[in-house]
Amino acid sequence: MTYKQVFNGLLWYVLGRIWNPTPGWKMQEVEKYNFVFSFTTRKEVNYILENRPWSPCNRFLVIREMPNDILWGSIDLSITSLWVRAYGFPVKFMTDKNAAKVAARTRKGTGHTTYL
Repeated sequence: MTYKQVFNGLLWYVLGRIWNPTPGWKMQEVEKYNFVFSFTTRKEVNYILENRPWSPCNRFLVIREMPNDILWGSIDLSITSLWVRAYGFPVKFMTDKNAAKVAARTRKGTGHTTYL
């Protein structure tokens, strides 16, 4: 999902280079700025979901799994995983406890990982 123009062919090419899926994967624009992706193996889906967020073409890509028996329009795209990089944060304050405090200030800060 994006709110800036991205050409479908470019997005398909870039995601293909990033994800390296097996031949047969598909990208369909179902509505302006909304795409449905189909893959040939569950392994590819797991890789893409577990390694998000993705930001191809300098855009943020919100990705959610869509069960086969659900229409794309019923998927909640209002939340997603993301990374936060805090510059100038004093090293002595880089703790799991403080990361949890920062995450709690977000709308649904439910999890965190601290990288030092």
